Amino acid sequence: MAAITRAARLSPVPSIRKDGEFRRIYRKGHSYAVPSLVLYIMRRASKPRMLKDPHSPRFGVSVSAKVGNAVVRNRIRRQVKEFFRINPPLLKPDCDYVVVARAEAAGATFALLSRELRFMLSRLDKRTAPAQPRAAAPRATAPHGYATQPHAEGKT
Repeated sequence: MAAITRAARLSPVPSIRKDGEFRRIYRKGHSYAVPSLVLYIMRRASKPRMLKDPHSPRFGVSVSAKVGNAVVRNRIRRQVKEFFRINPPLLKPDCDYVVVARAEAAGATFALLSRELRFMLSRLDKRTAPAQPRAAAPRATAPHGYATQPHAEGKT
């Protein structure tokens, strides 16, 4: 059996590992939920220096002990990470993603988890799109008949 070369290995998924980063994303990020998963997304303001590509998206997966035993939790983690690894076009650069598994995820197949993650990413894509500049609204008249233009000084 031939040894697997370094180039032939699957590329790792950049991970979120620190508790403070998870908490920041929960607090400030956008979220969307389906019966088996909750997805949080947040744009990164600063670029982490530890990444090979600081613009690449990062991921975190949280699976509580309430979901199942260690075998079940690790299976869910592997499936979610695999989804992110094989679907880079669905992901935004400079964003952090956190997936929280619910109890219904314990019996879910990879196909079901993938479908739900795609659905949530499409919903969140609309919510986290950069704001479009709004056209200036026509000026309304001020209440009580006051002029809306600044008063020209020196004219009598």
